[in-house]
Amino acid sequence: SGIDFWTVAANGGVEHLAQALDRGEVSVHDKKTAGLQKGWTLLHSAAAKGQLACAALLLARGARATEANGAGKTPLDLAEARGHANISRLLADAATKETGRAAALDPGIPSAAVDA
Repeated sequence: SGIDFWTVAANGGVEHLAQALDRGEVSVHDKKTAGLQKGWTLLHSAAAKGQLACAALLLARGARATEANGAGKTPLDLAEARGHANISRLLADAATKETGRAAALDPGIPSAAVDA
């Protein structure tokens, strides 16, 4: 399809995004392959624009709050830089859970390495 799902996430199209995920048209793990947002996941797009409902949906579907884009920025970094406090709290909680799971799976990984 010719739909840019990163724009859908950035514009808060939560129902459209949920349907696309259900149909397998896009995955929470897909990264944008070109343009200014190359390397961004859908969660990066939602976080950068403060789209709380989209971010919550994407996290519930398995998106990773600690996933870095091409510039090394996580969705949390983007939300914080743009002053989106509610989504920053959601992403910080999700990142803490991800870091805890990764450390539990491999206790030899220091938490700072997991966050990188």
